[in-house]
Amino acid sequence: MQFIKLDINYDENSTNSTFSENNYEIYEKETTVKNTETGEVFNVTFLIGLSDYDDRLYSLEVSDNFLEAGNITREELQSEINNVVNGDPEEPKLSPHASCIQWCNQHYTDENGEKIKGRGGCKAGCWVDTTVRIIEALVPFA
Repeated sequence: MQFIKLDINYDENSTNSTFSENNYEIYEKETTVKNTETGEVFNVTFLIGLSDYDDRLYSLEVSDNFLEAGNITREELQSEINNVVNGDPEEPKLSPHASCIQWCNQHYTDENGEKIKGRGGCKAGCWVDTTVRIIEALVPFA
């Protein structure tokens, strides 16, 4: 299986080129999507790199079958993800993605403001959910 790296411009999770491999953890998340037109089921894998220090997004990769199954380009997917995670500047309410990240922060932080184990995995799940929702909106997946 090959992975396709996505360049995401998320304001609060901007990529920092000074990170080294010792400063971030890769979370591997798998999910299943179904093309409603063909009935074909696809097992999709995501690799989400989050900073150990502050949970900023370092990298987002998706297995190439995800794009092939939806007949979508890397650029189209990147554009849609950037639009969704950064929200609509005209309507400042939290996007579903931002709400998910906020939920992880609230539930995986102790009373002293310290991270609780599992917060990075929770945020990785937010990225998977957002990406799947975008693909489902663009192509006939269920």
